[in-house]
Amino acid sequence: QNLHDGLLVHGQIWIAALIAQGESRRALGLLQECCGIDATFVPDDPRTCGELADLAARLGMSRITLHLCHGFLTHWPRDPQAPHYGLLAARQLAEHADQHAEATALLDRLAAAWPGHPLCAEIDAQRRQLVGSA
Repeated sequence: QNLHDGLLVHGQIWIAALIAQGESRRALGLLQECCGIDATFVPDDPRTCGELADLAARLGMSRITLHLCHGFLTHWPRDPQAPHYGLLAARQLAEHADQHAEATALLDRLAAAWPGHPLCAEIDAQRRQLVGSA
C-alpha cells in the first residue's frame, strides 16, 4: 500500500511532464495505469485533466473521457472550463439511451451553475435534444 501512494505521486508528476513535452497519448496511457492502482485517480491540474479528457474523447475512449470529466467537475467545479467538460460528459452519456437521465441531470446542474456562460446555448440545445428523444 505504501508503494501505491508513491506510485500515484510519481504518476502525477510524470503525467504533467509528458503533457509539457507534447506527449499526450503517453500521458493518457499512464493515466490508465494510475487508474488501475486507484480508480479515483485524476491529474492534479485542471489543464492536464482537461487536455486528457479532450484527447480521450477524440480517440473514442468514452469511459476514460467520462472519468476525467467527472473528476474535473468534482475537483474544479468553479473553473471556467467546467461547463465545457460537463457538456463533454453529457454528450458521452447521451450516446447511451440508458444514461439519458444522468446526462439531462448534469445539463440541468450546468445550466443552473453557469447562467450566462458562452456555452449556455449548447447546453440548452443538448438538453432539448435529450428531452425530445425521451
